[in-house]
Amino acid sequence: MAFARKRGEKWEVRKHGVTKSKSFTSKTAATAWATALEAELDRAIAGHNADVKTAAMGDMIRKDRSGIKPYKPWGRSKDAALNKVEKELGRLRTKNLTSRRVVPYASPVAG
Repeated sequence: MAFARKRGEKWEVRKHGVTKSKSFTSKTAATAWATALEAELDRAIAGHNADVKTAAMGDMIRKDRSGIKPYKPWGRSKDAALNKVEKELGRLRTKNLTSRRVVPYASPVAG
C-alpha cells in the first residue's frame, strides 16, 4: 500500500517495494496519484496471473520482464538467473512444472 507523508510544504508519496515516488502540494493530489499507481500495478499483476497454468515458463519470464520489471527493477544477477531458467525450462508449461523436473536443473545452478 502506498503512503503519503508531509515533507515541509509538500506531500510525498511512496509505494513499498516499488521505486516510484512523487511530491505534491496537496494531500488530495498525493492520495489520488497513489491510488492510480496501485490500480496500475494491480492490472499488471492481474494480467500476469491470468494465464499462469497454461503458459510456458519462457512466456512467464518474458511477461515479468515487460510487466513487472519497469515498476520493480532488479539487477543483473536476477536477469542472468532468468536467462538461464528460460534457456533450460522455457518450453516447459507451468502446469507440468514439478519438483522432479526442476531439481535436476536446480542442483548444478545452486552448486
